[in-house]
Amino acid sequence: MSEQGESKPKSKKNPNWGARVLIVILFGVGGVFVEYQKQIEPMYRATATIMVESNLGMIDSIFPAMDVGNDGDESSNGLNTLVEIIPSTKLMRQVIMDHDLLNRESFAGKNPSSGSLDSWARRLAARTYAKTREGTHLIDISVIDNDRDLARDLVNWIAAGYIKQHSNRNLAASQVAKSVLTEEAERLKKKLRMAEVALITFRKTAKLVVPIERRQAMLEDSLSDLDREHTRLKVGISQLKGDLEKIIGFGAKPNFDQLRTVPSVTELDSVDRIWKLFTAHEDAAMMLGDDENKLEHHQEVEGKLRARLNSVLADAPFQLEVKIDQLQSESTNLQHLIQSQEEELLNLATHAVEYGVLQREVDATKALYESVLQRIKEVDLTKGFSDEVISIVEEAERATNISPRRMAARSVLLGCLLGIACIFVYDGLKPVLANRPA
Repeated sequence: MSEQGESKPKSKKNPNWGARVLIVILFGVGGVFVEYQKQIEPMYRATATIMVESNLGMIDSIFPAMDVGNDGDESSNGLNTLVEIIPSTKLMRQVIMDHDLLNRESFAGKNPSSGSLDSWARRLAARTYAKTREGTHLIDISVIDNDRDLARDLVNWIAAGYIKQHSNRNLAASQVAKSVLTEEAERLKKKLRMAEVALITFRKTAKLVVPIERRQAMLEDSLSDLDREHTRLKVGISQLKGDLEKIIGFGAKPNFDQLRTVPSVTELDSVDRIWKLFTAHEDAAMMLGDDENKLEHHQEVEGKLRARLNSVLADAPFQLEVKIDQLQSESTNLQHLIQSQEEELLNLATHAVEYGVLQREVDATKALYESVLQRIKEVDLTKGFSDEVISIVEEAERATNISPRRMAARSVLLGCLLGIACIFVYDGLKPVLANRPA
């Protein structure tokens, strides 16, 4: 019993390796057979090359919603996205329709109705490959087919079709952008009109006949002149009051010589006129010589002039008081005018703030409106140049034969791996099957 008990685990440690190796070989041969069935006719690969310009702004316009990682290169990510988009069913469907491939026996065979347009597009996409050349902005597009000429034509059509698709996408994006910009321009136009109306209404309400800055400058210049005139009047009044106090200091009846020393008295029009006559008469008397008759007449005239001058000088204090009152009245009126203009200037300063806000609103809205109009013109001008972002730099001229040895080696490797996987699955299920009740 012990020997039999030991023999059972010993048999488990010595599996049938010959059968296992045979299974792997059979799977490998099966893989070669499957590949042979697929490769009864030779396969050809044709390659075309397109270039994406290195302008990141243009790449961003191709992929506006692309999520670029923080640790990746934007241009490289844009090219990788292109590589993923090129073998798409949508592009293949468009190529098939543009070139009527379903009616070509070399593409669809003798029975093109065996599949739908989408199924043929998926088959073509499965035979289409795209990859980037490291360190460049070049993308190689390859198509595999058992017809050498068809493989060449397909890859060239796909490259041209992608550029056309990209052009149509950019054109549609330009039209959408123009529509959005046009709506924004209309909105800004209405806003600008409202801002201009508000500004005109404010100017009418505030009675701003001239621009507010010009009116402020005019008031400031006027106030400066009025201040100088008011200062002159105050100096004149002060001088007149001083002269009047000086006359009062001479006594009740100041004489001629005393009054002549007061500047304000001699500047009186009535005194100045008589004084000039008196002075001229004295000068004439010096030229009379010894003629007694003339001297007597001169003395008589001089006496009259002196009497008249004394009469005027005696009335000088009253005239000074009248002049002081006149100047004070002018000073008071001038002060009222200064206060009025100062209040107007303060009001203008308040209006200037409101006016500035309205004017800035008009200017800002106008600038935005003009920039949007300029952007609309740029969209119209640049939408025809978007095709230059992607271009074909090398068309496929001749398809190359794919090596059957490489395909066979790959098939053998895949078959052997599949056989090994089956053995592992069998070993895993064997204990379960052995313990299953009969």
